[in-house]
Amino acid sequence: MTGVAGPILWAKLRGLYNSQRAMSVMVGCLLASVGCGADADRPAAKSQAPSAHAPAKAPEIGLNAGQRPPDFQAVDLQGKSHSLAAHQGEIVVLHFWATWCPYCRAEIPKLKQLVQTPAGDKVTVLAVSVDDDPARVREFVRAQQLPYPVISEVENHQPLSERFRVGGIPTTYVINRQGLLVGRFQGQGDLLGAVKQLVSLEPTTS
Repeated sequence: MTGVAGPILWAKLRGLYNSQRAMSVMVGCLLASVGCGADADRPAAKSQAPSAHAPAKAPEIGLNAGQRPPDFQAVDLQGKSHSLAAHQGEIVVLHFWATWCPYCRAEIPKLKQLVQTPAGDKVTVLAVSVDDDPARVREFVRAQQLPYPVISEVENHQPLSERFRVGGIPTTYVINRQGLLVGRFQGQGDLLGAVKQLVSLEPTTS
């Protein structure tokens, strides 16, 4: 067994070792490839695709039709607090006006009619006065017996007219039950027709 036999036996053992090592490498590569394939099939990869059940995108804040107007919180002349969020689920008519404006006075019968008709329980009128003298506004409201809330911009120390980009009065925004803007009137317009159409199109909420 000495002489030639020793080197031959060593060569065979070395060849067997190399074969086993190569087999281990192949098995390792095979397992690694299976692992990569499994990772590709995991739910994490599926989450990259858009889901049919993803929540709808919230409307943008703005003053264009279909947008959600900026919310505010203000107190009316009777001390009651109002916000657009609190009136969601109702049709809101946000009206900017002043006692000294003849065109604003001409809109008062329309606003009264909105809240005094059978559909009035579906409509909320919020009238924001831009007068400098709140006492004059109170006197005017009593004399005219206005049946809707009147908010004094001066008393609330909020530039609501600036926030709603009121360049002239009267300016009126119509907001649907979902809290989205559906109309804007600069000056006099068919406010009654617009609101009545909105009332007839939208289902009542329980």
